[in-house]
Amino acid sequence: MISYLIKMILCSGILLLAYFLLFEREKTHRFNRFYLLFSIGFSFLVPFISIKNQKEVLPFAETVYVIPENIDNNSGNAYTNNTSPVAVPTKGEDWRPDPLLIVYIMVATGLLLRFAKNLSVLLKRSWTGEKLRYQNARLVLCNNHLIPFSFLNSIFIDKEEYENGKVEKEILQHELAHVKQKHSLDILFTELVLCFAWFNPFLYGYKKAIRLNHEFLADDDVLKTFPNTSSYQYLLLNKISSASHSLLTSSFNYITTKKRLIMMTKTTSLFKLVLKQTVLLPLSVLLVFLFGTKLVAQGKEPGKKASAEKQQKNAEQNDTLGRLKKYFASRSIGYTEQGASQELLTEYQQIVNKYKKSAKPDWKDFQGMSSKDRSRLESIFKQMNIDQQYQQEIGFFKNYPPRPKVVPTKEQFERFKNPKEYGIWINEKRVQNSDLNKYQNTDFSNVFVSKLYRAAKKGRNYNYQVNLMTNDFYKDYYNKTMSHINESSMGAIVHPRNRVGLGMNMID
Repeated sequence: MISYLIKMILCSGILLLAYFLLFEREKTHRFNRFYLLFSIGFSFLVPFISIKNQKEVLPFAETVYVIPENIDNNSGNAYTNNTSPVAVPTKGEDWRPDPLLIVYIMVATGLLLRFAKNLSVLLKRSWTGEKLRYQNARLVLCNNHLIPFSFLNSIFIDKEEYENGKVEKEILQHELAHVKQKHSLDILFTELVLCFAWFNPFLYGYKKAIRLNHEFLADDDVLKTFPNTSSYQYLLLNKISSASHSLLTSSFNYITTKKRLIMMTKTTSLFKLVLKQTVLLPLSVLLVFLFGTKLVAQGKEPGKKASAEKQQKNAEQNDTLGRLKKYFASRSIGYTEQGASQELLTEYQQIVNKYKKSAKPDWKDFQGMSSKDRSRLESIFKQMNIDQQYQQEIGFFKNYPPRPKVVPTKEQFERFKNPKEYGIWINEKRVQNSDLNKYQNTDFSNVFVSKLYRAAKKGRNYNYQVNLMTNDFYKDYYNKTMSHINESSMGAIVHPRNRVGLGMNMID
């Protein structure tokens, strides 16, 4: 979320800067109106735009090398869990609200209430005031000596001045232009966006630029009907007042009058305009590449396979101890900084040796451990530090959350039918690749692919193992896993060579 907000803010800032540099002083008001509104929407959407980059990967997915290896007790099927370590909240942990989120909600709520109040005041005045038809709009006659302003289909003017013929036709034409061109919709849009994205400082610049551009558009409309520019400029100077209006209205009081007067006499070179607008295309493409979501497309290039495997092997061997410590910190049920005493470590090893049947422990040796010994081991394990835990043969870890629901694509599903590349397990049972012809890809709620290494590949003529769960099986698996999510599991810790990671053959 933080990444999205930063991208959105930066994108809106760059587009606003481009507007000030290229278009603010040009007499292209209709284009500017579209550009400003488009820029706001584009800034919110660009982080969601996906950019696909081709990258050398293995036939189905990148090889995962920070992994725990598990043994399924029912099928004896060895598989590799590539789920990133997830810290699962325990029963004793309390949820604490994010202070920044509370501040955001409070400010957004206050702005929404103010927006609703201003809107209701204008709508009420529009409905209850004395009304007259004026071309395709309606005049709302008010008794509080106000400067004419417009909102939606209504033009609000002072009743006494109107009845005495003191409201100039140019002023009415100006406000009528706001109504005809539906400028109030732009204002409502920007005010509503600001209620939710009030933290984006550039949106306030958009708000000011949009309103000023509305005045340029209305002035142009007036000068088409009343071509005397000097007379209209003099009229505007006489109308400048300190009176204020609602935040949702178009009026004479919030604009920079000097800019309006200059713009009325300005001309724009067509060549210069086209040149500036041409810049927007490469700018938009650049922003998409800078702030869009980068995706990696799967592909296989045999000529680069050796190089990719070499890079992968080097990556697997980097920072082994640091990764293991980080992994233990996220998976361990608890640890201390000072660590357990030598006496406790000796007691821990004695209990382990009590069940171990050979120098290299087998996870099956510990399945019959008494609840008393298990409880004592778990208690001592929690008192160890990370380094001590890593050195043990038996450890205690948080249960893994259930694997996410992943439906294989049709293309992937067809690949799995190749017995020279893939070995297939369905619902934890080994099946023939041809058995997939009985299914469709949508019959499965989870797919997990792992590359076989060294001993795991011995006696197998395929390179990848595919574990599939049917929809019903996945549902039962998910419910069962979630029912034990806050419990701990005892596992035999395996330290594979030349691998960044460790294996935990779960005993429970």
